Amino acid sequence: MKRADDFVARYGGDEFVVVLPSTGEEGARMMANRLFKAIKNIKFPPEMNVPGFSLSISVGATTGIVRHTQQKNEYITRADEALVYAKKSGNWFNYLDLNE
Repeated sequence: MKRADDFVARYGGDEFVVVLPSTGEEGARMMANRLFKAIKNIKFPPEMNVPGFSLSISVGATTGIVRHTQQKNEYITRADEALVYAKKSGNWFNYLDLNE
């Protein structure tokens, strides 16, 4: 994370949430691409290589203008919907706007 307000938190199991305040769809997609490249470039020492094991990443992203009528979990719910869609469709990334 490059900005002071950005952060990553473990969401549960093997899931993480990346919070990027004041970031639109293009910025979220850019960060997802950075994460994808970082995961793909991880090199394990030969003694740690396990046949059939590989790291992967699936990203569900959402952005939107915060409104006083929204509940605090709406961003996470919408991002989770995007993640589920990405996994089901065989893509590693999916984006859904919070307000659509």
